[in-house]
Amino acid sequence: MNLVLLQTTAAVAQKPLPTPQLVLALALAISVLVIVVELVRRQKLREEYAFLWMGTAALLMVLAVDIDILVWLSDLVSAESPSSVLFFGALVFLLLIALQFSVRLTKLTFRNKTLSQRVALLEQSLEELSKQAKASDQESDPAPTEEPIVPLPARDPQTQTTSRKAADPRPNPTP
Repeated sequence: MNLVLLQTTAAVAQKPLPTPQLVLALALAISVLVIVVELVRRQKLREEYAFLWMGTAALLMVLAVDIDILVWLSDLVSAESPSSVLFFGALVFLLLIALQFSVRLTKLTFRNKTLSQRVALLEQSLEELSKQAKASDQESDPAPTEEPIVPLPARDPQTQTTSRKAADPRPNPTP
């Protein structure tokens, strides 16, 4: 029975991917590269993540072109078929990305909490300072004086000069 499995694996090693599958794998890898470059260009994806996704696309291209690497990996881990190794690798890759994003999310949550606490403390300090300023203003000026309400001048330039003269209580200086 083991001899049959070894012959099946050896047969796969010598036979490349069928042309439609090769074209599909290469098209997916190239489209991932183009999308990642465009997202970085539009500043929707940071460069540190771009390198990760570009490396993944490059690995997909290499595995699509040279299936012998995948067969070698499946022989190395004693897997039944190369496709199971490929799916297991994809699962581990997604698991590691989810773990990394969980760590980042935890760090950002902590930072957000710290920043909101600092903003609350700053707002409290600002309120205390404004209360102290109001209290010191009331102590220094106990009797506020009201200013008389002066009518605004009209918008017409001719009436504006006459209304200014009429509203001005100062005597007209004569040269």
